[in-house]
Order: sequence, then C-alpha cells, then structure tokens
Amino acid sequence: MSALHMLLLCCLFSTLPWCHGVGEAETLSTRDLLLNTPRRGDTLLIGRETVRYVPLGLAPNTTYEARVSYPATNPARVRLWLEGEVQGSARMLLDAERIIFRSDARGRMVGTDRNPGAILMRAERWAMHRDGEAGAPKQLAYDIVMERSVLGVPSSAGPIILVAAALLVVVAAALPWWTHRAVPALLDWLAQDAPTARRRL
Repeated sequence: MSALHMLLLCCLFSTLPWCHGVGEAETLSTRDLLLNTPRRGDTLLIGRETVRYVPLGLAPNTTYEARVSYPATNPARVRLWLEGEVQGSARMLLDAERIIFRSDARGRMVGTDRNPGAILMRAERWAMHRDGEAGAPKQLAYDIVMERSVLGVPSSAGPIILVAAALLVVVAAALPWWTHRAVPALLDWLAQDAPTARRRL
C-alpha cells in the first residue's frame, strides 16, 4: 500500500466519531434548564461527555422547544434527544439543534419513564480540524435555551412575526392609494416636465 493510500485512510478514520476518546472515561453531568432563561457559554467534552438537562417550570399541556447553538468553527456535531425515548421530534438547523416535546396535565414530559424527564446532549467530532488532531478543540462551547412553541414556532419569534404582519397590513392598506393616486400623479409630473427638459438640451 502506498504512502498516499495510508494518508487517506488515516484522514478517514480520524474523522469518525467512534475513533476519538477511545479508552477515555465517559462523563455524565446534570444541569437545570429554566424556561426562557438561556444558558450561555455552557461547555461539554467532545466525544467524552453527555449532559443531562432537566427542564424546570413546565406548564401543563404545553409544547416546548429546546434549542442549542454553537460556532461553526468547531468541527463537532451536536445531538439532542429525550431521555427514555420521550415522544418528540428533532430537526437539524444551521449550526444549531433543536428538539420539541410536550408536557402532560401535571406539567411532566410526555412519554418518559423518568420523573423528572430530561434532555440529553452530546457532541462528537465531525470533521478534521485545520490544525490536525493536536490542534482540535477538546470541548464545545454553546448556548442552550428552552421556550414555549406554537406550531413549531418558538415564543421568542412572536414579536418578529407581529412586526412582519403589521408591515404587510400597512403595505396592503397603502397599495390602493399608491396605484390610483401616487403613480398617476408621478406620471403626470414627468409628462409635464419632459418638454422643459428637452428645451434645456
């Protein structure tokens, strides 16, 4: 086998998640996750740590979204899942991960066999770092927040949606005036000013 083939194989295996952290101790940590209270600058060990977030302040019969964001400069892949296979759904976003779950009539996570239920998070090495294995970061810094969700839209997006709706209403209300008065007046003004412009030329 040529040296080039050996180099390609080394690069391939170095990017696989299970090739990192072999023989290293696994860590499980538990942290509280309060409603509408972002945790900024949390960290976990890449490929070696699972973080257990316990949601606090859940209301009965409500849908929630937990969302993680992290820098794209860190070649890691984040995964969120619900402890005990809670009924929920996760969707990959750009440099972010979110998971949606519901609470029952007593304000507990639906479908979990744990009380209280929890959100589990883990990060694995996903690509080769530009500085190689020695320069690759050993931990991931990220932000995580839990919010109420309505039809898949987090509560923090509500004001933005209201502003967009208000702008649409303003545009719709101004459209008749613009098409029936403003545009004809502008065309008349241009038509009256055209002879003057030609004389100046």
